[in-house]
Amino acid sequence: MIGQGSDDDFDPHDVTQTLHVPDLTVPGDRALPSHFRVYLEQLDGDKVSRRIPVPKVRSILGRVGGDADIKLDDPLMSRKHAAIEVLGSAFIQLWDLASRNGTFVNDARITSLRRLAAGDVIGLGTTKLRVAVVLGRG
Repeated sequence: MIGQGSDDDFDPHDVTQTLHVPDLTVPGDRALPSHFRVYLEQLDGDKVSRRIPVPKVRSILGRVGGDADIKLDDPLMSRKHAAIEVLGSAFIQLWDLASRNGTFVNDARITSLRRLAAGDVIGLGTTKLRVAVVLGRG
């Protein structure tokens, strides 16, 4: 089953494989605990152009004009492009929401649920976001 191994285990032509994504009916709109904060640092080359707080346990990333929790001005992004879920300071996961242009982590396209670590770079359209975790109130 996909979601138990790495992205390398996924074969998009094998119809017997099951793509695992989290149950979106589970409440994910809870606020994050106060003892850590997760940010997405929007990169302009190697420099951080802005620091975006992940607002809740499960947040949707999408382009401006859509119904996303984190809205980015990128015409190559879908209105609901990807979802990020923060279950702890060391347990962050990301998945694509069937976007047209795909979701990337460290320049590799993801095809299933992907666990993230601080420093990983998410690619959505032309936007690059680096994951940052701050212990304390950030």
